[in-house]
Amino acid sequence: MLFCLLQHLFLCFIAVASFMSWSFPDYPENWDEIRHVVYRRDNYTCQRCGARGGRYGDAVLHCAHKVSLSKGGTNDYSNLETVCEECHIKEHPHLLNSPVFRQRHLNLQKDGLTQIRWPITDYKKHCKE
Repeated sequence: MLFCLLQHLFLCFIAVASFMSWSFPDYPENWDEIRHVVYRRDNYTCQRCGARGGRYGDAVLHCAHKVSLSKGGTNDYSNLETVCEECHIKEHPHLLNSPVFRQRHLNLQKDGLTQIRWPITDYKKHCKE
């Protein structure tokens, strides 16, 4: 019984330690180029709700992984899609509290095609429930 309890505590410790050490996977140096190719391919349109961004609308666009890097996904074009910020945050609500996420995406705003607004408001404007 004691052994089982110790084993359980050890596994819990490992799980917490793994979670605490998680960080954003590295993106390639040419990520800006990759995401712009994806935006153009998807006609600056969210692939989940149809909101338009860039010079065609006011939706804030993100280039998202269909299968996340942490789950073995890649940065291949076939694994990337254009999504609006609201849809992306719905899928990953924990990102709202991550300063790393905010800073990374703020750094990608050089081109003026996207903007990050914090906090996120008005989901219904761009996304269907």
